[in-house]
Amino acid sequence: MLSQEELAAMVAEEKKHLGVGSEEFMKRHNEIMGELDQIKEREEERRKMVAAKVNQIIAAMTASCLSPQEIADKAGVSVNVVYRIRRGYLVKLERFGKVCRALGISPEDVIDYSRLEQSHGKP
Repeated sequence: MLSQEELAAMVAEEKKHLGVGSEEFMKRHNEIMGELDQIKEREEERRKMVAAKVNQIIAAMTASCLSPQEIADKAGVSVNVVYRIRRGYLVKLERFGKVCRALGISPEDVIDYSRLEQSHGKP
């Protein structure tokens, strides 16, 4: 078993070997921490996304008698958002709500909750 002094000496030697505290080490450490922050932010954004029950959203779009462009204009979103919703892709919650409002339907009635559990785990 190592004594406290031997352990402290080993730790000091390893820090020296790794360059802990050096400018280069700190620069890389900060880069890594920045990358971790970006990953966390992307994950947070992903958790703010939803997918539609495709059959129900298509039925609502058909019942509206509006073209995808007209739905987008009424909702204040790009037509690509309408197409993504219609195909069941994940879209930002805010945009999804705008499209649902433009169609006169309740978002909670057409959100595909099982898909959300698959894409980012149970809430």
